Amino acid sequence: MAKNVADKLFEIWSNNGIPLSWAEELDKVGEVTQEDVNGFLRLVGEREKEWIDHMLGKFVSLVLEMCYKGRFIELDVGLVDGKICVGEGLDWEGDIYVRGDVRTNVGYGMKKGVIIIEGDVGGYVGASMKGGFVYAIGNVSKGAGAWMKGGVIYVDGNIKEDVGYYMEGGKVFVNGNVGEHVGNHMKGGIIIVQGNVGGYIGFWMEGGNVIVYGDVNDGVGWWMKGGMIVVNGNVAGSVSVSMTNGTIVINGNVDSGICIDTTGGNVIINGKANISDQLTLMWNLQDVVVACDGIWYFSRWSE
Repeated sequence: MAKNVADKLFEIWSNNGIPLSWAEELDKVGEVTQEDVNGFLRLVGEREKEWIDHMLGKFVSLVLEMCYKGRFIELDVGLVDGKICVGEGLDWEGDIYVRGDVRTNVGYGMKKGVIIIEGDVGGYVGASMKGGFVYAIGNVSKGAGAWMKGGVIYVDGNIKEDVGYYMEGGKVFVNGNVGEHVGNHMKGGIIIVQGNVGGYIGFWMEGGNVIVYGDVNDGVGWWMKGGMIVVNGNVAGSVSVSMTNGTIVINGNVDSGICIDTTGGNVIINGKANISDQLTLMWNLQDVVVACDGIWYFSRWSE
């Protein structure tokens, strides 16, 4: 029986490339089991020469929503060589567990449910996510929380680049390091990085909160328009270049430029910074409040 159901799922998948047609056909399938779903994935891996990861992920999500009656399922992504966007558009109150690497996108556009992946992800964990929870036990290439609107992402590993790109809401926790680009173009939500960041935090940021517990090697808050950035470690690059609004707090030291071409916002450096070398570059500051090493500076700089 399991083989027959898996064959039926494969027939619906291969003959109907439109999700609306899938729904009409799946409505006739009845209840499916974990063995049926993984049996379908085995058939895709064996019979299909090429497939679109997004569409395969969307199809499996629809199967779970319409036909799966359990609350937990373990997907064998190795059957399709990890080429599946697990939980694409997921709208199912259950838990998906994955053991193995996935090439791209986990939880893309999901609305509810839980995805736990014990392996590395090629990129875009929780991109465009609206709700639910994604827990990745491994490293992510890029794009965690990009265009995210709600829900929670927890990455128990490192991320190469691009966390919270154009993020609007939700929470991203990284229990590791990020190579570069955190909160760029961010409009809302919370990002917390427990480790270090290579650089480029909050570029063009408009809202939300970014907290980094480690050091940053380059660039914080360039062209920042709003929101708040807190770095508990040291910053090797420039802070708040061309910033117009928002708040930046650096609890460590800053080795490079501060507030170059900045016209608004608040910058607080609780550690050391070579202010005297920056005065000639920053004297045009207008509506800016700056504190460094316990000394407060308001409005315009002067020699």
